[in-house]
Amino acid sequence: WADSKTLDLIDRFFSYNNAQSFYLIMSYQSGAENESQQLQNFLNKFQKLRRRFREIELMPLEKQDVGEITSAILRNQVDLSSDLTDFFHEKSYGNPMYLVELVKSLIAQDRISFSSQGTWEYELSEIESFQVRSHNVDMILSRLQGFKDADMRVLEVAATAGMTFQFETLLIDGRTQSV
Repeated sequence: WADSKTLDLIDRFFSYNNAQSFYLIMSYQSGAENESQQLQNFLNKFQKLRRRFREIELMPLEKQDVGEITSAILRNQVDLSSDLTDFFHEKSYGNPMYLVELVKSLIAQDRISFSSQGTWEYELSEIESFQVRSHNVDMILSRLQGFKDADMRVLEVAATAGMTFQFETLLIDGRTQSV
């Protein structure tokens, strides 16, 4: 997923830095309904700039792979039920990024929960009734909407500060009052 401003930024960088070496990894779902014309134009322009690049087409995960990844996410020592694996495979269409977000969303919604006995518990009927978002971004945004206002403020400040920052960055005007 890339919005138009992100594609514009990448396009400008590539257009004006012909002598620079760089390494960019992009991911997109080819043939998807949401594949924008702007993305297609970007890829065509990139090809015309004669940049060396390689497209690697990845196939969707098989049902067994979905089960193994889900077990790894849940740190489950036993195999998942075939019904749960079928659900994850059907809803994720074999997309590993979507699968991870789907599992995280179900845990955040307490549809899958960790018991006091140290095992994961779920009711398949509850999971199946879960309103599944159609895109990773929608799933992430719906999780963010559940955050408290104070937590959202911390995320806003942290997002503008970058990947790493000092704790003091989260302090309002350098005093003891924190965000």
